[in-house]
Amino acid sequence: MRGLLLLCCLVALANVGFSHKKIYEYKYEGTVNFGLGAPNLTESGVRIQCTVKITGLSTQAFTLQVTNLSFEEFNGIQGKDGYKASSKLTKRIAAQLSKPFLFDHSNGHVGDIHASPEVSETIVNMVRGMLDLLHATVKTTQLVYELEEIGIHGICQTNYAIEGIPEGEDVTVTQVVDVSNCREKAEMYKGMAAAMPDKSSRQRGQSVISTVRYVYNIKPTPDGGLITRAEGLEQQFFSPFNVKRGSFRMQAKKEISLVTVTDLHSPVTFETVTNKGNIVYKFVSSEAYPPIIMQNLQDPTVTAIELIKRLAQANNYRVDNATTEDAMKLYQLLRITPYEGFEIMWKQFQTNDVQRRWFLDMIAEVNDEKILKFLEARFVAGHLTANEAVQALVIAINHLQATPELVEKAKKFFDMPFTRSNVYVWQTVVLSYGSLVYKHCAYYTPCPVIAVQPLLDMAMEALRKNNETDMVLSLKALGNAGHPSSIKTIMRFLPGIAASPVSLPARVQSAAVQAMRLIAARDPLSVQDIAMSLFLQKNLDSELRMLALMILFDAQPSMGVVSTVTVHLQEETDLHVGSFAYSYLKSLASSRTPENTFLSTASTLAVRILAPKFGRLDYHHSKASRHDWFDDNFLLGTAIEGFLLKNATSIFPTEMVAKSKLYAIGRIMQLTEMGIRADGLKELLNTSIPVFKEQFNFSDFQAIFNKVQNYWDALPNEKPVLSAYSRVSGQEWFFTDITKEFIRDMITAISSTERKDIYMWRAIENLQKGFSWRWTKPFLNFEARYFQATIMGFPLEISKYYHAVTGISIDAKLSVSPPMNGQLSQLLSSKVSLDSSGFMGFTKDLWIFYGINTELFQSGSEFKTKMPLSLPWDFSAKINIGQRKFEIDFPACKKEIEFFSVRSNVYAVSRNIEDLWHPQTKMCAKSNMYGLDLCVEADVRRQYYHRDYPLSYFLGYTYMALKLSPAQGVTAVDKIHFEASAGSSQQTMATQQLLNILRKLSKVFAFLRVQQDSQSSSAEEYQTAHPDIEMEALNSTAEALLNIKAFALSANQNQQGYDVSLYYRPEGNISNDQLIVSQIAKDTNWKMCADAVLDAEATAHIRWGAECQSFEMSVSATASSPWDVRPAINATVHWTKIPDDLTAVGSRVEKYIPGMAFLLGFYQQQEKNPLQEVSVSIAAPSADSIDVKIKVPEYTVYREAFPFPVQPANFLEFYSMRNETIQGFGQA
Repeated sequence: MRGLLLLCCLVALANVGFSHKKIYEYKYEGTVNFGLGAPNLTESGVRIQCTVKITGLSTQAFTLQVTNLSFEEFNGIQGKDGYKASSKLTKRIAAQLSKPFLFDHSNGHVGDIHASPEVSETIVNMVRGMLDLLHATVKTTQLVYELEEIGIHGICQTNYAIEGIPEGEDVTVTQVVDVSNCREKAEMYKGMAAAMPDKSSRQRGQSVISTVRYVYNIKPTPDGGLITRAEGLEQQFFSPFNVKRGSFRMQAKKEISLVTVTDLHSPVTFETVTNKGNIVYKFVSSEAYPPIIMQNLQDPTVTAIELIKRLAQANNYRVDNATTEDAMKLYQLLRITPYEGFEIMWKQFQTNDVQRRWFLDMIAEVNDEKILKFLEARFVAGHLTANEAVQALVIAINHLQATPELVEKAKKFFDMPFTRSNVYVWQTVVLSYGSLVYKHCAYYTPCPVIAVQPLLDMAMEALRKNNETDMVLSLKALGNAGHPSSIKTIMRFLPGIAASPVSLPARVQSAAVQAMRLIAARDPLSVQDIAMSLFLQKNLDSELRMLALMILFDAQPSMGVVSTVTVHLQEETDLHVGSFAYSYLKSLASSRTPENTFLSTASTLAVRILAPKFGRLDYHHSKASRHDWFDDNFLLGTAIEGFLLKNATSIFPTEMVAKSKLYAIGRIMQLTEMGIRADGLKELLNTSIPVFKEQFNFSDFQAIFNKVQNYWDALPNEKPVLSAYSRVSGQEWFFTDITKEFIRDMITAISSTERKDIYMWRAIENLQKGFSWRWTKPFLNFEARYFQATIMGFPLEISKYYHAVTGISIDAKLSVSPPMNGQLSQLLSSKVSLDSSGFMGFTKDLWIFYGINTELFQSGSEFKTKMPLSLPWDFSAKINIGQRKFEIDFPACKKEIEFFSVRSNVYAVSRNIEDLWHPQTKMCAKSNMYGLDLCVEADVRRQYYHRDYPLSYFLGYTYMALKLSPAQGVTAVDKIHFEASAGSSQQTMATQQLLNILRKLSKVFAFLRVQQDSQSSSAEEYQTAHPDIEMEALNSTAEALLNIKAFALSANQNQQGYDVSLYYRPEGNISNDQLIVSQIAKDTNWKMCADAVLDAEATAHIRWGAECQSFEMSVSATASSPWDVRPAINATVHWTKIPDDLTAVGSRVEKYIPGMAFLLGFYQQQEKNPLQEVSVSIAAPSADSIDVKIKVPEYTVYREAFPFPVQPANFLEFYSMRNETIQGFGQA
C-alpha cells in the first residue's frame, strides 16, 4: 500500500514546475565560508539574503525578481563572531538584481536565462545560483536512478533518490552531483599549459575534492509538483599537497523556501532583454582582477604613470622590499588601461632610461591584443633596441592569451623588417610563436593546423633551399609548438624515415629528433614508432640513435616496447649506444615518480637481462642518469636528468644535456633544460691525437691544444664550434652558435694592439673615470589560476602568483700607479687600487589564494610569502701583481644588514590568523675581535598544528632571517683589513721558533709511524737511511708559500685578528706542508699548527692552543694499489687531548651512529677498540659494491657488499690523479 501511494505521488510530480497564472514568493539565503573546518579557527565568508518573486508569463516562460537584498561579510570565528552588513555593496548589487530576469522552465529544468543588457555576468551568475534550486529531474517509474544532467557545474553525472511520506503530501528528492565526473565541466585553467596533467599522480591523491548535494521537498498539485523547499550543500577540500593530510575547506549552503502563492491578476511587462545562456555557469574575464589585490581602477593611465615613477625611484639603488608588492597593482592597472594610455606612457618614459626599462618590463605582462599592437608600433618605428625587443617579446608572447584571434595577430611579426634586422630578435620571434602555438593547442582540441602553418612553411622552405640555419631554427620552433600535425614535416628531416631521403648535417637531424619531445605527450604512439625506427638503424650516428631513445622513453613506452628495445640491445655492437641505453634503463628502474610506475618495472627486468653485457662499462662511454623522489603526503617530487653522448671517434662528449622537472598538484612541470653540442670540436678531434694517453693530465691537454691549433684553419667558417641552448618550462627560448668568427672577434677585442680597438682598455678607462651602473628587472615568473563554479553562482578560484624583482647596483673607481702608458701589460707591474660599493639582490613574493574572487568582492584564504636577499658591499682594494700582494679594507658594520629572510603568513581575506603557538629563536655568532654579530632569527606562530598534516606546517606566521649587525659592548672597529701575499717574505722570530719545533715533532711523528708499520725497523735505522732529509730540513730556510692576514683596526690603530701562513718543504720524495694560524692581539699566544705529510700514507698532525701545546690530534689515510684484487682505503683519526665541547659533540655522534647504521643495514659488534681513535675502512670487492667497517672506542659497525655506483675505472683515475698531485705539488 505504501508503494502504491508513493507511485501515485510520483505520477502527480511528473511535471515539476510553476503555473503561469500565479505568483510565487520564496525566501532565499545563501552562505559560503572558507577555513580549515576546525573549531575556534578564523574563517571568512559572505551571506546573501533576499526575497525571490517568480511570475508566470506563459506555460514555459517566467520572470524572476529579487527584492529585500542583504549582502553581509564574515571574518572571524564561527559561534563567536557574526556577519557584518556591507551597505554600499548591497546597494550596488541590488541595483542590478532589481531588474526582472526572464527564464524558461519546463519539467523541472531551467532553460535559457534573459536579462537587461546592462546587467553584468557576475549578477547573472548569482541568479543562476538561485534558479539552480529549482532545477531537478523527477522520474515517475524509479525511486533511485542515475543520469547525466545539465546544471550550474556543467553536464555531470547525477544520482537521485526519492523518499515519500504516505501520511503527508510532500515527497523528498535527494540529488547528488558528481562534479569529478563531468562531460563538460564549468571550470577554467589559465597559465598551466606547460604543466602536463599526471594521471598517475592523481591516483595517489588529490589536491581538490568536491561534493555537491541537493534536497528538494516537492508538493503534489493539480498543475504538477511544486517545490516548497530546497537546499543545496557544496563542500570542497583543497590543499597545495594531498587533501588526505589536511586541507582548507569551502562550504557553500543555500536554501529557498516557499512563502506565498497568489494569483496573477494582470500581465507582466518588462524591458528589452538579451539571452545570457542556460543555467551552466559562465566565466567572466578575470585577467584584470587578480585575487590578491583590490583597488580603485578609475583613471588607470594616470595611476599607472605615478606608480611606475615611484617603483623606478624606490628600486634604483637597491631592491625596496616595501614596494615590490606594488608591482601586482601595476600589472592590474596596465591590463585595464586602453591602448591610447600605452602611447601616452611611452611618450613620457622613453627618454628616461630607468622609467623606460620599468615600463617595458611591466607592459610585457599585458596579455591581450594591446601588447601586440604596442610592440608592432614600436617595431615599425624602430624605437626599441635589439636587447629591449628580445626581452619584451620573450615575456609578452609567452604570457599572451592563446586565443585563435591573438595567434593569428602574432603572425604579423614574421613579416616585419625589424624582426629580421637582428639574428636574436628573429630567433625570439620564431621560437616564441612556437610556444604560443603550444599553449593554443593546450586549450583548443583538436588544434587547428592553421596555427602551426607558418612554421611548417618555414621548415619546408629551408629544406628546399638547403639553408642549415633556418632548418635548425624552424625545427626548434616546431619542437616548441608540439603540434601533432607537424610530424609529417619533421619526418622529412630524419634519415631512413623520410620518403625522399636527403643528406643533412648532424645538427639538423638532432634538432628534428628533439622536435618530437612535446608531441610525445600528445601523440605517443606515432612518436614511439618513429623513435624506434631511428634506434634500430645501426648505420646511423650513435648520437642520433641515443637521442631517439630519449624521445622514445619520453613517450612512456609499454612493457612490449621496452622488451623490444632490450632484445635488440642484446645484439648491439656499439658500446656507446649500449652503455647509454643500459644506464638510462638502470636509472628508470629506480624511479619513484608516479608516471614511471610501470616503466620502472619494465626497466628493472631489462637491466637484469642487459647487466652481463653492459653492466661494467665505465664513464668513458655514453651515459644517462636520472635521480628523482616523490612524496605521497605532499604529492610533490622532483627529477634531475643528465645525458652524456659520445661516439667511438671522439674523446670528448659530442652532446651534453641536463634537465629538471617538478611534480606538484597532479601535474608535471619541466623546469629548466640546458644543452651543449660540440659539432666543430667533434670534427677537429675525430681522429687520433699524438701523445694522447687519455689520462687528462697536463701533457694530454697540451696534445689536444696542439691538435686544435694545427687543424683550426681547416674548420669551415660557418661551422659552429659549439652550440648551446636553454629551455624553460619545456620551451626553448634561446640558442646560440659559437663559430670561428666569433672566437676570432673575441680574441681581437682583447688582444688588439690598437688602443681604440681594445675592449679591455675601454673598460679600464671607464673605471678610471668612475663607473656607475644600475639594473633592475621585475618579472612575473608564475601566474597560474584555476576557476570552478559553485552552487552559489560565485567563481571559486585557486591561484598561485610568483613575482620577483632583481636588482644590481655598482659604483667603482680604479687608480693605477704609475699612470697607464698605453700597454695593458703595465698592470702586471703597477699598483692598482679599486674602490667599489654596490648592491646585488632580489625580493621574491609568492601568493596562494583559495576563495571567491569577483570584481565586486573577494573572500577566502591567502598564503603569502616574501623572500628578500640582499648582498651590499663597500670595499677598497689594493693589488700588486709584481709583489704578489693583495689587500682589501672593509668599513666597520655600523647598522644592521639583513642578508636573507623569509616571511610568510596565512590570511583570512584581510586579517591575520590569531596567534597561539609562538616559539621564537635567535642564535648569534659574536665576534668581539671584528665587532660583528651574525644572527639567525626565527619566529613561528601557529594556531593549528598537527604533525601528520603537512598543510599545518605552513599555517600561520613564519619568519626567518640571517642578519649582520654591530656587536654591542665591545671596542668600536673602524675597518676590517684583509691581506694576502705569496712567495718569499720576512718572518718573525716566533714563527722561526715554531718551525724548528715543527721540524723536530715531524721527525718524531715520522719515526713513530715507521716503527708502527714495521717492527723490524728502529729509530736508528730510520735516521741512518735518511740523514740527508733531516739535515736538509734543519738547515733549510723556511719561506711562506702563502700568507693571509685578517685583522680589525680600531681608532687607536690597535690590530687584532689572525695571521695564517702556509709553508711547503719538500724532503726528497716526501711532500711536507705546514700551516700556522696565529692570533694577533694584545696578551695572547693562541696558535694552531698543522703538519701534513704526503707519501705512501697521507698524514696530518694538528695542534692548537697556547703556543700550539694545549690540544692535539692526528689524521692518517692510506690507499692500496688499484690493481689489487680488493682495493681499499683506510682512514684513522687519533687524538691526545681535545676541548670538552668537541668531546661532547663526538659523544653525541657516537650515540647516533648505531641507529643510522641499522637503518642502512649495517651490523654492530660490541668490542673494545683503541681509545681516543676512530677508524674507517672501505674496500671494493666488486664493481658495484663495497665493504665498510667503522670502529669507535665502544663498538664496531660493518656491512659487506654495500651497493655503490662507483666503477673500478673511477678508482684507477683517482689513484692516478693522486700520484700526479703528489709529484707535482709545489713545483713551478
